Amino acid sequence: MARSRGGWRSQESRARIGRWLLAANIVISALVLGALHTLPLAICALLAIGSTFLLWYDAEPLKARPAATLLVTTALVLIGWTLLQCVPLPKSAVAALAHENADIWSRALSPMHEEGPSWIPLSLDPSATRIQVLRGIVYLLVFVSALRVAQRPEGVAFLERAILASCLAFAVAALLHPAFGAHKIFGIYDPKEKYAYFPHHFAPLLNTNHQAAYANIGMLIAFASVVRRREGIPRPIAFVSVILLLALTLWALSRGGAATAAVGIVLVIGMTIAARRAERTKAVGAVVFAVVLVTAVALAAISTSEQAQQKLTLTDTSKFGTILNALELLRSHAFFGVGRGAFESTFPAVRHQTDYWVYTHPENVIAQWTTEWGVPISVLGFAAIIYALRPQTVLARSRPPLGAWAALIAVGLHNLVDFNGEVPGVVIALATCAAIVTGGSGGGTTKTARVERWSNRPTVLAFAGGITALLAIGATLPFTSGELYNEQRELQELGIDRSLSKEAFHARIKDAMLRHPAEPYFPFVGAVRATVVQDESILPWAGRALERSPVYGRVHLLLARWLFRRNPSQARLEYRLASEQDSQLTSYTANEGARLVGSYEEAFELVPLNKKSAVYVLEQLATILADRLPATAVRLDRDLVARDPSALAPIRRTGRAALSDVRERPPWCEDGRTTCLTDGLDAARRVKATQPSKCEGYLLSGELQIAAGDVDKGLDEIEGSIEHLEDAATCARRVIELARSANRPARVDSGINRLLNGACSSQQECVDNIVYAAHTESARGNARRALALYKRAAERAPENDGLLERVAEIAASQGLHGEALDAYTTLSRRQPNEPKWIAAIAKERDLATRSVFERR
Repeated sequence: MARSRGGWRSQESRARIGRWLLAANIVISALVLGALHTLPLAICALLAIGSTFLLWYDAEPLKARPAATLLVTTALVLIGWTLLQCVPLPKSAVAALAHENADIWSRALSPMHEEGPSWIPLSLDPSATRIQVLRGIVYLLVFVSALRVAQRPEGVAFLERAILASCLAFAVAALLHPAFGAHKIFGIYDPKEKYAYFPHHFAPLLNTNHQAAYANIGMLIAFASVVRRREGIPRPIAFVSVILLLALTLWALSRGGAATAAVGIVLVIGMTIAARRAERTKAVGAVVFAVVLVTAVALAAISTSEQAQQKLTLTDTSKFGTILNALELLRSHAFFGVGRGAFESTFPAVRHQTDYWVYTHPENVIAQWTTEWGVPISVLGFAAIIYALRPQTVLARSRPPLGAWAALIAVGLHNLVDFNGEVPGVVIALATCAAIVTGGSGGGTTKTARVERWSNRPTVLAFAGGITALLAIGATLPFTSGELYNEQRELQELGIDRSLSKEAFHARIKDAMLRHPAEPYFPFVGAVRATVVQDESILPWAGRALERSPVYGRVHLLLARWLFRRNPSQARLEYRLASEQDSQLTSYTANEGARLVGSYEEAFELVPLNKKSAVYVLEQLATILADRLPATAVRLDRDLVARDPSALAPIRRTGRAALSDVRERPPWCEDGRTTCLTDGLDAARRVKATQPSKCEGYLLSGELQIAAGDVDKGLDEIEGSIEHLEDAATCARRVIELARSANRPARVDSGINRLLNGACSSQQECVDNIVYAAHTESARGNARRALALYKRAAERAPENDGLLERVAEIAASQGLHGEALDAYTTLSRRQPNEPKWIAAIAKERDLATRSVFERR
């Protein structure tokens, strides 16, 4: 059939525009935060619709390879399954298919004493599942668009250049953002969750694992061109790209990214040799050169960064515990899953980890798919993808695109220990790589050709893909406010809004709970509001929150406060559970719970079972109860030492108590030089042994000896330690105070000189030392000496008006009216609107004038 060659209406022109739209989609999806948010995802969907329509509409039929057909079929099945998960069904039907899912839906509104809806989806977060449907459609459209481009070698070259250009653009942005100290992505987007990323690795993909995965895709494509020259990427450009992108992977400090980069490099090398056995010698030479280059870059990057050395050599394997923990969801959701995208809402039900952390993903693709889609469909999906991308598939092409294939394998392996397969920007690049690998013409049998008819109807595919994607955008984009993250932020404010009526709050939170029935955060917000407003019981809300998240320390804290006056014994239990499940709440356990304590037994009810929290709570309780319940505090100190023999707090308290006894000579310590002194000195020795560079132990030992009557020996001990202490100024000042109290003026003078001549760690500390010396001299009656020191401090800190005012006051008191006048004049210039300086100037000028005529 004849076609016009001019204008955009021609198939060639449409194809040219379509592939540029595809390239733009690859770049944009990575640079707009990986298209994780719904609006950028919708933009990527529109670009995918455009590229698919332009490349397939009225085009020549395409005979796809079986591997490509298998990937398309797998994608359609997974998208269809995801769509099925968010379609409302009668409650009885869901109960028959997935009893646990139906039970969660039926109890979703239990805090408001209402039954769940009669029509429910299988998904436990239908809002998130609809977004996953849109994502799946975008990935499929990108794949079929790229597949059309990748039929010819020049198309493969175009796609490889597009991916590499996107990775390089991302790398430049990733390196420039921290270099310029940026706090917003491209000066526009300000991330809300500051703890979710490293400030020194600020990039369009905020997560360092995502950064490493994306850099690896481009690096492996470029590396394949270094090892064996390809038409698409000139070897010099590929060479520089490998250096830059591998450096970015190492800079991102992702252990999984670094390891899978190495795996990808090995795969490229091995497959290159396998593909061209006849040219093995030539290939091996290029490979050796490339390996030396990459190794040199890696070692240089690691050796120049202490942070990189520490992060990349970590042996922490707690992540694997989280993965196994996530798989516990399969006990109740093995067949149909919890719903694609619903992991964040449902994982708290089985979470073992303590503290207040939100796990958005299990960081393992197997755990992600099986818990969200269910085991059967996930196994089929994995098997189909692995089979389609087996080595024979890539080697069947005339010039095997080994870089794209290695990128798929490397990033796939990376998803076993980190997550990046849930980032649209990364998956769009991977979908393009899959098209490069499976592209080309098929040569199957008639039976196979029947399966591949999808590619023989290009116009139908163009319209079907576009219409389906538009429907998915329409079902997703208008409802972004109902996404979990957005609703959590909105409900956070409503939970403490006293002006909102109970009915209005119930109506708003009901909508959120019906969109996310498994999420424990919304019942928690209800419990917060019940505590703040007190217009309903907290118990139904707290009960539902703990039902959906048994480890939820903040709910137990709310219950403890609610039970504080109603049932003190139960309140103590709730305080203990709060600190056991969230270490950040231990201070509340100690400070609030101590008010409920009347005995040692009641105090011990507050002590958590885990050692770290128990040590903190015991230490705080012993401190708080020391005056009111001294015997209880002593027993708590014993418990503290039993749990942590290195704990200093009990030793400090023992030392201070001994010092007090030596000074006051109570009946049980009549001979202060023996029993009490010995106990105190033993405590001081233990403090010194634990903190040899701190003043505390030496100070305690010296004060004990001074209190026992041996003043000079005590002062000698403290003075002898000062030179080697981190907090030398603290000890030096205390020596001055002790020498003054003991009436040792010579010791005071030497102490002041030591303080003034000793090293200080900052300008402010130097000024503070001078001021302290000046204050001491003033208190001793040495006004002239004090004046000189205050003037010295004012010179070191000219911006401190308080010091200048003190200079003026002392000068005036000593009859040095000229100096006082100068100081007040300077203060008046600095603070022209302060009337007291004008009055002081007038007074000092008058006194200075009179002093001229005084008889001497």
